[in-house]
Amino acid sequence: MTAYRLAALLIGLLLPGAAAAQTITGQVKDQSGAPVRGAFVQLFNIENTRVAALLSGVDGRFVFRTPPGTYSLRVDLIGHRTATVQRIALGERDTRSLSIALETSAVRLQALQVTTSKRCRLDANSAHATSTVWKEAARALEVSRWVESGGAGVFRSRVYEQELDGNLQPARRPDMRFLTRPGTKAFFALSPDSLSRFGFIRADADSVLLYGPDAEVLLSDIFLNDHCFWLERDPKLPGLIGLGFEPAPGRRVAEIRGVLWIDEATSALRFIDYGYVNQEHFENKRYAGGRTEFEHLPSGAWIIRKWYIRAPLLTRSARGIVQIAGAIETGGDVLDVAEPNHVATVFVPRFTVEGIVFDSTTSRPLAGAEVYLAGTGFSAVADEQGGFAIGDVPQGDYYIAFAHPRMDSLPEYPAPTPLRVDSAMPELELAIASSETIAEQWCPAEERLRVLQLTFDTASTNRGFVFGQVRTNNGPLEGAVVRLRWKRLEMPTPYLKDALVKPVTLEIDTDRSGRFSFCGAPIAHPLTVEVRVGRERLIDPELRVGWDLLVYRDYLFTRGQ
Repeated sequence: MTAYRLAALLIGLLLPGAAAAQTITGQVKDQSGAPVRGAFVQLFNIENTRVAALLSGVDGRFVFRTPPGTYSLRVDLIGHRTATVQRIALGERDTRSLSIALETSAVRLQALQVTTSKRCRLDANSAHATSTVWKEAARALEVSRWVESGGAGVFRSRVYEQELDGNLQPARRPDMRFLTRPGTKAFFALSPDSLSRFGFIRADADSVLLYGPDAEVLLSDIFLNDHCFWLERDPKLPGLIGLGFEPAPGRRVAEIRGVLWIDEATSALRFIDYGYVNQEHFENKRYAGGRTEFEHLPSGAWIIRKWYIRAPLLTRSARGIVQIAGAIETGGDVLDVAEPNHVATVFVPRFTVEGIVFDSTTSRPLAGAEVYLAGTGFSAVADEQGGFAIGDVPQGDYYIAFAHPRMDSLPEYPAPTPLRVDSAMPELELAIASSETIAEQWCPAEERLRVLQLTFDTASTNRGFVFGQVRTNNGPLEGAVVRLRWKRLEMPTPYLKDALVKPVTLEIDTDRSGRFSFCGAPIAHPLTVEVRVGRERLIDPELRVGWDLLVYRDYLFTRGQ
C-alpha cells in the first residue's frame, strides 16, 4: 500500500513591520459620501512593489506609516471599480491625507451568458464575460492572499487526517491538531513556477504529495497562461456562476481541473471544487481532488474557512491490477478569528465535555483516570469521585476514551466511544465493564463448553478467567507454553465407593504480544500456572480466582536462570 503524505499545514504569518515617522492617512467613501468598511487598500513604492496593505476600518479610514519616498495607492472592493492615487510624494515627517471615492461597478453577473465554446478558443463576447467574472473573483482572492501571507488576526483552526473506505466513510478514527496562530494558510502550495514545471502531484518510492491551488497560485500569470477558462452554471447551485478552469492543450504534467463558484448577486467567493488530470489512478474525482470554501469576515477580509484534499488509497490485486480501496483525506477548518478592533468571529462554538468515570470491577470511581478525546490534545484527569470536565472543545464528532493503571490488568482497554460534541450533549458515564461482562466477552458459552469437554470438570463455579503476559527483559515472549492446572474432586456415587482426585490441565502458547488466557477456571480453588520455554520453566504454585472472576498475571521469564 502506498504511503501518502498530503501536504496539509496551517502556517503562522508575520505582522507588518515597524512604523516610520511619515504618514499617509485617508478615508474610503462610496458615491453617496458614506464611509466604506473593508476596502482593500494597498500601498506601492516607485518600483510598483507592494510595501503595505490593510482593510479600511468601520469608519472607512486607513493609516500607513512609511519611510520617505514616492508611492501610489490602490483601493479594491468587490462590486466597485478600482480606485488609484498616483505619485504620492513623502518627505521627512510629511503627512498626506486622502479621500477616496469608490464607484459602484455596473457588472451584473446574473446577466452574463454562458456558452459552450471551446475552452481556449472563446469568442469575443464569451471572453469578455469570462474576464469580467475573473476580475471580480480576483479582488477577493487578492485579499485572501494578503491574509494568508501576513494579514493581521489570530486564527484558531482544526486540521485532521482521515482514512476513508471505498464508500468514503471513516475507516478509522481521525488524527486531529488544533492550532492558534496569527494569520492562516489552509494548505501548503508550491510556487506557481514549480507547479507549472513539475505538476500538482509529486510521487517517489515512499510517498505521494498532492497540492491544491491557493490564492497565490490562482492569481499568478503562470497559472493563467497554463489554463483555459470558461463560465458555467449548475441547476443544483442556484444563484452561483462558475469560473471553470482546465490545463491548456499540450500540458502533460499532473494538473488540476475545477470550478471556482461565485455569488451572482454579490460577486462573493463561495468555493472551489477541483480534481486531478494527467496522472494514472488519480483522475477519479471522488477519491482524488479537493474543495476549498471561502468566508467573508466582518472586517472585509476573505479567508479560507474550510478545505480538504483527498488522495486515492491504492491496492494491488493478486493479478497485479491496481485498484482504489478508499482515500486518505487531509483537511481543516477555521474555528474562530480574533481581528484587531473587531469582535471575534466564531464559526464553531465550543463546549465542555463532562461526566464521571467508574470501575465496575471494584464498584468504585476511577479516580485519577485520564479521560481524553482520541486523536486530539483534549484531556482531563478524573477527581476522587471520578468526575471530569474537558473544556473549550469545538463542536464536532470525536471518540472519547480513558486510561488508568488499573486497566493494565484487564484483557484490553475499552474501545473509544463515538461522541458528538454540541449543545445537546448529556453528562457522560464512562466505565470499565463489570467482571461478569468481561468474562462473558472473553469466555463465551462455546469456549466454556470446549473447556468442559477437555477437562470433564462440570463444577458450577468454573467461571473464572485467568489471563496475562509472558515477557523477557527484551519484551513480550511469543511461543512460550503456559499450563493452568488444578485438581478436580469426584464425589462417591453408587458406582464409585470412594472420592477421587483427578488432575486437570489446560495448555496454550503465548501470542505475538506474549499474551495468554484461560476460560473455565474454578473459583476459590487452588491453581498452578507453569510457564515453559524449552527445558526452562517458571512455576506459580498458588493462584486463586476470586468471586470477581478475573485474575491477571505477568511473568518475567529470564532465560538462562
